[in-house]
Amino acid sequence: VMAATAGHGWSVPAQVPELVARGYDTDPSLLPDGWDARANAALREWCEDHARRRAHAKQFLLAGDDRLGEATLKGLHERSIAELPDEDQVAVVVRDGEPSVEVVLVRRGGGVYRTLGGRSLGPNGDVVALDEAVLDEVMRGSVRLPARPDITKAALDELRPLPGWGRDPWLRRARALEIDDSWSARLGGRQLTYSTELGLLDQPVS
Repeated sequence: VMAATAGHGWSVPAQVPELVARGYDTDPSLLPDGWDARANAALREWCEDHARRRAHAKQFLLAGDDRLGEATLKGLHERSIAELPDEDQVAVVVRDGEPSVEVVLVRRGGGVYRTLGGRSLGPNGDVVALDEAVLDEVMRGSVRLPARPDITKAALDELRPLPGWGRDPWLRRARALEIDDSWSARLGGRQLTYSTELGLLDQPVS
């Protein structure tokens, strides 16, 4: 930014590829004075993380490294892995990151559960088995929690399907997160607040 303001500025978007490439360049001459030690430490950390992720991904390759240049998919399914226990574990593989948990948000008040849109689910959530439109609305309230270890552990330990969800093949395995009139809930020592514009907000408990 300092170079741009001191010179002729940048041409955007024409120079974007060049600027991105320079941002990832490891040439030490591009660094400001005094940044060498921090840059080297950051590069080592990145290399170690890259090697870890590469090794982790190898177990999910369709075939060995020598087969990855094949022109077709024939013969690439020679490897298999153990079946993953649930969708949360599948998500960890796909995202290659910290584990997180998917939940269904429901509102609780007046002795009944409600969808985010305000439809009544009854005192136990039974209405989803009687009304397909309500079921669809409930499923639209599914969100993935922030990938914080404390939140993930609390969700796995504490959250369960609503009592009336047992007859639905998907909801009977879902975890319901009850939010109050302010659209908030506490979980794992964090304050989770749902916003129709921003989604699920994660904040420390005040």
